Amino acid sequence: MEYILAVIEEKSITKAAKRLYITQPTLTKYINQLEDEYGVKFFDRSTTPIRLTEAGQLYVEKKKMMIEEERSLRSQLKSIEDKKITLTIGSGHTRGEKFLPYALKQFCDLHSNVDFCITFPDEIDFYKKLKSGAIDLAFGVIDVTNNMDIEYLEMTVESMGIVVPTEWGFLPQDADPSLTFQHPLPITADMLNGRDVIIPGRSTGADITFMEMLSKYNIQFGRVITANNMIILRELIQYGLGYSFISVNKQIPRNCILCSMPGISSKRSGRCAYIRSHPHVELLRELSGMIFQSIKLLG
Repeated sequence: MEYILAVIEEKSITKAAKRLYITQPTLTKYINQLEDEYGVKFFDRSTTPIRLTEAGQLYVEKKKMMIEEERSLRSQLKSIEDKKITLTIGSGHTRGEKFLPYALKQFCDLHSNVDFCITFPDEIDFYKKLKSGAIDLAFGVIDVTNNMDIEYLEMTVESMGIVVPTEWGFLPQDADPSLTFQHPLPITADMLNGRDVIIPGRSTGADITFMEMLSKYNIQFGRVITANNMIILRELIQYGLGYSFISVNKQIPRNCILCSMPGISSKRSGRCAYIRSHPHVELLRELSGMIFQSIKLLG
């Protein structure tokens, strides 16, 4: 897996081989053998830079999940041996970076016998991972509809919206783009057709609504960029690289306007969730409360 990730990150087999301190033929042979084993091509070598095929994307996604679950299993087994408790938290990237450190500091001061494993899986997989035991607590966007085995605490209600670069000229020249934060500009699908798009990755929790919008209105697009981090998404839009569907709780990115389309959800809930029958449910309730306090404090 390390070899595959190196090629993805370096976008070149030659550069990846140098990084791994192996020869380029050795790395090429490894990739070829892996592709022969699965009977599919993981990389499209006809493009520059080299990129993953659809099969390659699926392989990497599933392998990351397996590695994460193996790490969690080892941690849990070790905690049994050491008579300690290990809790695995699955979090969205932005929320986790901002709110977990403070909450964990408060929790750890009270519970010296609890270890933690913090992971950042795709938020769409939160429920499945809770059910399988891969994570003990989900912190982010999780659908609790009809999931009676889930106990949860509402954390945030986020405003979501279609954000478009100002340079596209949707607003009159004398209009103030910042006013669209309170009064989003109504747009039509035709205004987005053929435009460059930045698609939220699975780990952002925003991809489902966005893809539903594209499908509902049959929107075609030009260049496609996929990003798994909301901070990067905002930066890409600011530089005019495309439009996207992002969280706009406090402000919209600079050089951008906020737009709306009929039938597109503008709200989503962030939650802490866990299995109601979890053996350490009281600890999970306590930790969820501390995360809530962290959000109130750090906002």
